[in-house]
Amino acid sequence: MAQKIHNCPPDPASHFQSIKSIGYDINRAISDIIDNSISANAKNIYIIHHFDNEKTKIAILDDGDGMNKDELINGMRLNSKNPVDDREDQDLGRFGLGLKSASFSQCDILTVRSKKNGGDCTASWDLDLITKDNNYSLILNPERKDGEFVLELLDKFNSGTIVLWEKLNEENFQDPNINKNKQNFNSIIAKMHEYIGMIFHRFIGLGGGVNISITTIDGFTDPANKPISVKAWDPYLMEKSQKLPDEVIDNDLVVVTPYILPYHTKISQKEQIKLEGINGQLNHQGFYVYRNKRLIIPGTWFGFFAKHNQYNTVRIRIDLPNNRDHEWMLDISKSEVKPPAAVEPKLKSIMRNTCGKCKDILTFKGKKRQRSVKNLKNAYIWEIIDMREGKKAFTINKKHPLIQEIIDAIVVEENKNRIKDLIKLIEKNIPLLTIANEFTSDEKSLEIDHSDEDYYFNDSKKDPLTKFREICKSFIDKGLKPEAALN
Repeated sequence: MAQKIHNCPPDPASHFQSIKSIGYDINRAISDIIDNSISANAKNIYIIHHFDNEKTKIAILDDGDGMNKDELINGMRLNSKNPVDDREDQDLGRFGLGLKSASFSQCDILTVRSKKNGGDCTASWDLDLITKDNNYSLILNPERKDGEFVLELLDKFNSGTIVLWEKLNEENFQDPNINKNKQNFNSIIAKMHEYIGMIFHRFIGLGGGVNISITTIDGFTDPANKPISVKAWDPYLMEKSQKLPDEVIDNDLVVVTPYILPYHTKISQKEQIKLEGINGQLNHQGFYVYRNKRLIIPGTWFGFFAKHNQYNTVRIRIDLPNNRDHEWMLDISKSEVKPPAAVEPKLKSIMRNTCGKCKDILTFKGKKRQRSVKNLKNAYIWEIIDMREGKKAFTINKKHPLIQEIIDAIVVEENKNRIKDLIKLIEKNIPLLTIANEFTSDEKSLEIDHSDEDYYFNDSKKDPLTKFREICKSFIDKGLKPEAALN
């Protein structure tokens, strides 16, 4: 039997429903649309939201190059680009599917209007019509007027594009109380500011040249209400961090730049909050993967080892070009990558070196404290004792002058033994696991802040300075030199 070729296209309705289920959240979906705007050389990008319960709308407007009719039709086509084709250096797309997959993950009606070289064209996909006709029915210059007042916002620019989402996912508007739905929607928009500022911080930061704003319709059209610009998040605190030398990997195509953040006591509380980001310092440690300066992953160890509090100050930037997507297994939603096996040893080496330097800094801080009391005999409270099988134990220094004073002041020998038993009971019941768990989640809890009240020593009639003088005098009376007693 002779071989035959049969054209077997996908079922349109099923095809679109599959794309709708790729798995974006709203922030990643918005980011995919912004990618297109940046690739089109936009300098100003506006995320415009209009709450009207089930008629709520979101639009992304830019002043970029825009598209003519043929380019718009091709842009609305599913998989309009082959992921293996060469592309412009600044192109942030890959599959030619981002506009459609990101949009349909959030809405059922996608409309795009674009202006270029005096031309003006609009095209729309409506999932209800596609399901009804079971055909790839792209609507050109649609007559539907519901979202016209949003599309008209493009009139402000000579060139550019506006992407309009309508019939947003119902789960955002299911509460019978419209005010609650509005509160939920406003909460989504508020979180969007931080996310966009993180993903595109190298575009909207110093020298980036792109302004991204989030606003309502009134905020865009009313001169009295200016759109709120998204602020760039600097994950490296460049001015105060230690930058290690760049390393080039993957056939000299990928640049890796390690940073060690300053210890939290060396920066202001405001700077500490900034470094927390949207996920906290523990989750933001590790490798930061960028593709053409666009952040893909804000902190990962690629499974090389688990995140731990002692490496909170380690952040390693990886800069990928847009021609290594396949090798680094970039997914459709641009939220995951996996390094090629050939570069893993080098990445692990860079990771170990950076983490080692970070650990040296923390260890040095501990050694510095030890040296400051090294020459003061018995001035420390806790001792570390080596036990069998490499284990260690913490014990209280019974020769500390204050502890020795208390024991010596006891007349009855049996009471002295009871004090020693109490000290031993404290030593044997240190809650090490609880302490470790608490400190792992927050490095700032490793240091204890003392207030004046901590030093009243259960004597409310005497202020700390008076009590300090009394204790110092008692140490001198027992034979300590004044300098040692003071310390």
